[in-house]
Formats: sequence, structure tokens, C-alpha cells
Amino acid sequence: MAKRRVLILYANVTGYLLRCIDALVDNHDTEVLLVHWKLWNQTPLELAQRASVERVVKQDVDFATLRERCVRFDPDIVVTSGWMERDYLRIAKELHRDRGATTVCAFDGHWNGTLRQRAGRIWFQLLQKPHFDYAWIPAQGLLQYELARRLGFPKNRILTGVYSGDQAAFRAAYERGRPARGVAYPKTFFYVGRFSPEKGTVELYQAFKALSARGAAHGWRLVLVGAGPTADQMPPTSDIEVRPFVQPHDLPSIVPEVGCLVLPSHRDQWGVVVHEFAAAGVPLLVTEVAGAVPGFVKDGYTGFTFDPRRAGDLERRLEQLTRCSNDQLLAMGDRATALSFVATPDLWAATLGFLPTRHDRR
Repeated sequence: MAKRRVLILYANVTGYLLRCIDALVDNHDTEVLLVHWKLWNQTPLELAQRASVERVVKQDVDFATLRERCVRFDPDIVVTSGWMERDYLRIAKELHRDRGATTVCAFDGHWNGTLRQRAGRIWFQLLQKPHFDYAWIPAQGLLQYELARRLGFPKNRILTGVYSGDQAAFRAAYERGRPARGVAYPKTFFYVGRFSPEKGTVELYQAFKALSARGAAHGWRLVLVGAGPTADQMPPTSDIEVRPFVQPHDLPSIVPEVGCLVLPSHRDQWGVVVHEFAAAGVPLLVTEVAGAVPGFVKDGYTGFTFDPRRAGDLERRLEQLTRCSNDQLLAMGDRATALSFVATPDLWAATLGFLPTRHDRR
């Protein structure tokens, strides 16, 4: 039986996407053609080469060359990252219409009911929906499910689990480090990600600095890990450390240092880092606008949420966490890791590995 061929037309390639593709190749006898945008130069992601995975950087070829390569690949399944790329939509439409490929629209957007979204909904239903067989949204993606239904996808054509951190690696880090946490809990807030205005890193820096200045940090520190344009607005202090970008496969190694993950974004459609550190058994302090909140962050149970638009709310929640006992923090982490099994790279791979294709329709 011929290998299943999957074409993935994506925007930004990430470490967790590559881990999911590894699971697809390893477990489902699949060849993958991954088309993605050029890597951001401030995020030096290491991309390992695999015999069953071919990569094409979209900006390196013209449309005719890209189209020819995708048609020659003759995929059984086409996955697009939403509908933002006109070239991707044209390729998916052709392969669906002329080759009978199963097409999947993957997205993490929320339904907000704005005028622009209402107009976009009509555009999608008339011009794009006929060329897509399935929507693919995050696990526990309540906000994304509502959007998928409004775009015209029936319930049985909405797949879940489009995002997954390397759940096994972070879970293993949790299991190795859990005994030591019970002896000496690491009192360190961690942010891991891009340093940019929409991520709210400067606001986190300022909130913790204010907390520390008034003597309310209670021995806690803040560590910011990443790179980006706002880095120069966050100079290190005696209790704030700024570290460079860490390769995704190295992230589990920092878990023993993490007392609480903080995601302070002003907007964040999902937030895979929340899933990763939930698997690591870490309490979570997450902006309420992040799409991952319904699945992983339960106030007082696995951590806390805060309103990034409300002045002082982040600082208040930081202080609340510093006042939690070690037993309370350990319990939050234990509960978080239990919730993390809802998404794994193996589940991601199984979604595509068992999806009906033209061969099943014969």
C-alpha cells in the first residue's frame, strides 16, 4: 500500500508543529510536504532534516513553481493554516477539485461578531467553504468551535487538536522534578515566547518590578525567555533575569526552575506554551483573552486568569500567587498536568493518519 501523502501549507513553522509531523511520519507511514513562511530571524529555530519530510519556504519560490511542486506531490490530504494566504487557497482548491484531495482548514480564530467578521463569514461560505472538507481547531477550543460552526462546517466535520506541545517530554520533566518541588518549591515566574508589544512582556516586567519595589514579591523572581523588539525595554534587575531564545527541544530542561508560567498577552488566539507547561505540572497565570484558557486554566484550581485591559490586575494576581503555600502550588501543577492529556502529538497525527481520503471513497 502506498504511503499517505500530506501537504501542509502553513504560515509560521514552530517546534511543536515539527514534533507533530514527526509523530505523523513515524506512526502512520506518511510522506509530508511542508510549505511555510521564512523563519523570523530573531527566532533561530533549528529545523532537522527528515527523509519523509520535504520543506519549501514560500518566499523562496514563485507561485508557478510552488503550485507545480504541490501538484506533482499529489497529496491525499491538504492542510492550510486558515485562509490568510491567497496562494495556499488557490492550491488547495485545485487539488480538491481536480485531484480529489481531502482538504482541511486549520485555524485558531475566535468568533467576536464584529462587522469585519460577519462580512468575512459570508465571503468564506460563498467562495472558500465549498473547497474545504473539514475545519481543524484546538482541543477544548470552545471559542474556535463557535467560529467553525458559523463558517458553515457541520459538527461532524470539525476536527479538534490542531495544536499540541510535546506533551510527553514536558510530562516526563514533571515526573522527574515533582519530588524536588515538594522539598524546595522554585519561586520563579517564567515567561517563554516572543518579546513584542502584543505579548504584553513589558507590562509583565513592569508589574513584577512594581510588586518587588513595594516588598510584596515574597522571595519570588521573574525570568523572561525569548527574543524580540521589546527586549531593550526590559533591562535585567536583581530579581528579573532576561534570557535568550531557547530551542523547543530544550524547553523541558528549564521546567525544574519554573514555579509559575505567565502568559500576559493582549491578544493570543491560543497559546501552545500553556499546554506545554500544564503538562510540566506548573501553575498557570494566563491572560483571559488566550484561547487556551477554557481547556487548561481554571481559577484557583490550576492557576489564575487576569484581564490585561484592567489596570493592576496582573500585579494583583502575581501577588496572589506569591502568597500561595507550597502545597497549594504543587496541587495546582498536579491538576494542570492531568488536563494536558487532551492534546498530544500522537493524537494530532492520528487525526490526519485516519482521515478519510479519495482512496477510501473508491
